[in-house]
Amino acid sequence: MVSSDEELLAAWAKGDRDAANQLFERHFTAVYRFFRSKLSEQVEDLVQDTFVGVVTGRERLRDTASFRSYMFGVARNILRQHFRKGRVQGGEVEMSVQSVVDLCPGFGTALGKKQEHRVHAQALSRLPVDYQIAIELFYWEKLSGPEIADVLELTEPAVRSRIHRAKKALRTEIEQVAGSAALIASTWEGLDQWAEALAVERSPPSETP
Repeated sequence: MVSSDEELLAAWAKGDRDAANQLFERHFTAVYRFFRSKLSEQVEDLVQDTFVGVVTGRERLRDTASFRSYMFGVARNILRQHFRKGRVQGGEVEMSVQSVVDLCPGFGTALGKKQEHRVHAQALSRLPVDYQIAIELFYWEKLSGPEIADVLELTEPAVRSRIHRAKKALRTEIEQVAGSAALIASTWEGLDQWAEALAVERSPPSETP
């Protein structure tokens, strides 16, 4: 019988290392992808920090829509802390306003086997980080509205509005990055295919075909 995430977490909290390994293996790729789309370095360290945060803060799980929404909420807080450490003189981090390009100017977006995928990746990095997270959780991880609301600490109606605005902003950035009308059209029309392909490309190297 396959144990649920909640059961594995409870067992891990009691010292069961096998349960910890199972939970890690089950969700490592998704958490790695979450950080890799926003950072070029320290990705695996932040993944480890996220899983530590998941087990140490497990009491908060009962107030969330699912284990995955709880896990990505922890990952988002770890990401915010990472950005704060990198700010000069403790500058403020506003992920609802600032983009990866703002917070991590050296981040590389060259990954992508097709030109359209590279345009998508670059456009994403220019969105406010919380917009980027909303799009990725919706398209890559297939989270529901209530789950994304947990992660972003918003109401479900606010999440629907956030995703609508994020997609509109993504279209604007694609138009600026792509340049030509033909590339803009092929990039935007392939949004669903891009999501699947780029999710693979942002996965751990050993899992990328």
